[in-house]
Amino acid sequence: MSTIHVPGNRAEHAVRLSWIFFGSTVVALILNGVWSLIVGTASPAGDEEDLVQGWEGVLRNIPAYLLLISVAALSVWFATQGGKRGSQRARSALVASSLVLLFAMSSVTRDATEVVMTTRAATITWLMFSCDAVLVALVFFVARQRINRASGR
Repeated sequence: MSTIHVPGNRAEHAVRLSWIFFGSTVVALILNGVWSLIVGTASPAGDEEDLVQGWEGVLRNIPAYLLLISVAALSVWFATQGGKRGSQRARSALVASSLVLLFAMSSVTRDATEVVMTTRAATITWLMFSCDAVLVALVFFVARQRINRASGR
């Protein structure tokens, strides 16, 4: 039995993977919360006296942070690969993936800021959100440029 090679098949497969990672971000976010409960940087009762604070708390959360950002970043990467291979659905996947990457990054920076800072965490969170937004915008525009370059535009 031979396989028939369809030109858009790899492109559509990459876009499907992008959407799968997009949806998996919710699972990664839940795992992030469970991890925070396990390592002692979050409490279901909201009792902040027993929580691990400061840089130690951030270091304990690094695996969960990396998981959340990696899943969202893979969604962007696969959307870009699909676009470079000619998928017509890659643009919507890239936009959605970029938004979920912004969500993941802002979630991580907000959490890290609240764990480290005891005062003015909200102010720093807003500053970090603007940095996250600029970084994700750069990622989006670089991805779009690579897609356009690959398609010959």
